[in-house]
Amino acid sequence: EDRFSQSFPAEPLPDGSGAIAALRLAVMAQGGARLALDAFRQVPPAVRHVLSNELALTGIVGQTFRRSPVSGGPAFLVYYAPAVLQRCHSATEMQKALTALAAVFAAGRKLWPKEQCNANQTVTLQVGRLQGMDIGCSVASDVAEPQIWALVRLNDCEAKLDLVSAAGVNNLILSRAAFVCVSLGFTDESSSAVVSEP
Repeated sequence: EDRFSQSFPAEPLPDGSGAIAALRLAVMAQGGARLALDAFRQVPPAVRHVLSNELALTGIVGQTFRRSPVSGGPAFLVYYAPAVLQRCHSATEMQKALTALAAVFAAGRKLWPKEQCNANQTVTLQVGRLQGMDIGCSVASDVAEPQIWALVRLNDCEAKLDLVSAAGVNNLILSRAAFVCVSLGFTDESSSAVVSEP
């Protein structure tokens, strides 16, 4: 709250179910805080809903934010998410980045369903591959060999977002890896993806 107030002294603190998401996104985006806040307000309601719920989880049993009291778990730490947001220089790029993050959260939730008994757990979702890419190309990629984004479960507390070919998907299936194919464009259909489990 202090960081937000310093960055936006004339603006009241966010309120409502998306308050914590707005605060966290502004902090993660650093110099792009205004872009992140505006984009958060403009993304489709389904995207805003996912971000609001996932960014309000604490990973600590019995602890919720007063502004957005969401409970359960595991909570997700999206590793490299701040770097993805900080690379955005336009409203369109920021909206695509937030949409992609919502898709990653939704895919993570398929691998780790939210339950009260997991409220004391935090799972890391690595999105480092997005950090070095143009977010517009990442969300709607036209590549010679078709590739898809997959969130692959590495262990009980970590998953990694990767760009894989058809052969890569087949290898994941053959190795009995738990994974979810992710549409970074995030639609209601992409949030209901089927999980491939061992």
